[in-house]
Amino acid sequence: MRSNRTVVWAALLAAVVLLPRVAQAYGEPVNGFPSWYERVILVFTNEARSDPQAALDGCALSVCEEKACYDTALPPLQWHEGLAKLARFHAQNLVQTNCGMSSGS
Repeated sequence: MRSNRTVVWAALLAAVVLLPRVAQAYGEPVNGFPSWYERVILVFTNEARSDPQAALDGCALSVCEEKACYDTALPPLQWHEGLAKLARFHAQNLVQTNCGMSSGS
Protein backbone atom coordinates (compact mmCIF):
# COMPACT_ATOMS: atom_id res chain seq x y z
CA MET A 1 0.00 0.00 0.00
CA ARG A 2 2.82 2.39 0.85
CA SER A 3 4.54 1.84 -2.50
CA ASN A 4 1.30 2.71 -4.35
CA ARG A 5 1.07 6.00 -2.47
CA THR A 6 4.70 6.73 -3.25
CA VAL A 7 4.12 6.09 -6.94
CA VAL A 8 1.04 8.36 -6.93
CA TRP A 9 2.91 11.18 -5.17
CA ALA A 10 5.88 10.79 -7.51
CA ALA A 11 3.56 10.92 -10.54
CA LEU A 12 1.82 14.06 -9.20
CA LEU A 13 5.12 15.75 -8.48
CA ALA A 14 6.43 14.89 -11.94
CA ALA A 15 3.24 16.20 -13.55
CA VAL A 16 3.49 19.51 -11.70
CA VAL A 17 7.17 19.93 -12.49
CA LEU A 18 6.96 18.82 -16.11
CA LEU A 19 3.71 20.51 -17.14
CA PRO A 20 4.29 23.47 -19.41
CA ARG A 21 3.76 26.85 -17.85
CA VAL A 22 0.49 28.60 -18.58
CA ALA A 23 1.03 30.80 -21.60
CA GLN A 24 0.14 34.44 -21.28
CA ALA A 25 -1.79 36.32 -23.89
CA TYR A 26 0.28 37.95 -26.61
CA GLY A 27 1.35 41.39 -25.45
CA GLU A 28 0.31 40.81 -21.86
CA PRO A 29 2.93 42.55 -19.70
CA VAL A 30 5.67 40.42 -18.15
CA ASN A 31 8.11 42.18 -15.83
CA GLY A 32 6.87 45.54 -17.10
CA PHE A 33 7.25 44.77 -20.81
CA PRO A 34 5.42 45.88 -22.87
CA SER A 35 4.03 48.97 -21.22
CA TRP A 36 0.54 50.09 -22.18
CA TYR A 37 2.00 52.70 -24.54
CA GLU A 38 4.38 50.21 -26.19
CA ARG A 39 1.51 47.76 -26.70
CA VAL A 40 -0.67 50.44 -28.30
CA ILE A 41 2.12 51.45 -30.68
CA LEU A 42 2.59 47.79 -31.69
CA VAL A 43 -1.15 47.33 -32.31
CA PHE A 44 -1.44 50.55 -34.36
CA THR A 45 1.68 49.69 -36.36
CA ASN A 46 0.38 46.22 -37.16
CA GLU A 47 -3.02 47.59 -38.18
CA ALA A 48 -1.33 49.99 -40.59
CA ARG A 49 0.95 47.24 -41.95
CA SER A 50 -1.91 44.81 -42.55
CA ASP A 51 -4.14 47.32 -44.36
CA PRO A 52 -2.10 50.37 -45.40
CA GLN A 53 -4.79 51.84 -47.64
CA ALA A 54 -7.34 51.92 -44.81
CA ALA A 55 -4.75 53.50 -42.52
CA LEU A 56 -4.03 56.21 -45.10
CA ASP A 57 -7.64 56.90 -46.18
CA GLY A 58 -7.81 60.15 -44.24
CA CYS A 59 -4.42 61.33 -45.46
CA ALA A 60 -4.45 63.78 -48.36
CA LEU A 61 -1.87 63.21 -51.07
CA SER A 62 -0.58 66.76 -50.59
CA VAL A 63 0.20 65.98 -46.93
CA CYS A 64 1.38 62.39 -47.38
CA GLU A 65 3.48 62.55 -50.52
CA GLU A 66 4.69 58.96 -50.06
CA LYS A 67 1.12 57.60 -49.74
CA ALA A 68 1.37 55.72 -53.03
CA CYS A 69 4.37 53.77 -51.72
CA TYR A 70 2.24 52.01 -49.11
CA ASP A 71 0.02 49.82 -51.22
CA THR A 72 1.25 46.37 -50.18
CA ALA A 73 0.11 44.72 -46.98
CA LEU A 74 2.89 43.37 -44.77
CA PRO A 75 2.84 40.73 -42.05
CA PRO A 76 2.49 41.95 -38.46
CA LEU A 77 5.55 42.66 -36.36
CA GLN A 78 6.12 40.35 -33.42
CA TRP A 79 6.95 41.57 -29.92
CA HIS A 80 10.60 40.96 -29.03
CA GLU A 81 11.42 41.58 -25.37
CA GLY A 82 15.17 42.04 -25.90
CA LEU A 83 14.66 44.70 -28.56
CA ALA A 84 12.00 46.39 -26.44
CA LYS A 85 14.39 46.65 -23.50
CA LEU A 86 17.08 48.14 -25.73
CA ALA A 87 14.65 50.63 -27.26
CA ARG A 88 13.30 51.70 -23.85
CA PHE A 89 16.83 52.12 -22.47
CA HIS A 90 17.83 54.19 -25.51
CA ALA A 91 14.75 56.41 -25.24
CA GLN A 92 15.31 56.98 -21.51
CA ASN A 93 18.97 57.76 -22.17
CA LEU A 94 18.03 60.34 -24.80
CA VAL A 95 15.68 62.04 -22.36
CA GLN A 96 18.13 61.99 -19.44
CA THR A 97 21.03 63.36 -21.48
CA ASN A 98 18.83 65.92 -23.27
CA CYS A 99 20.02 64.48 -26.60
CA GLY A 100 18.22 65.57 -29.71
CA MET A 101 16.73 68.62 -28.04
CA SER A 102 17.62 71.89 -29.72
CA SER A 103 18.71 74.66 -27.40
CA GLY A 104 16.57 77.20 -29.24
CA SER A 105 13.16 75.61 -28.48
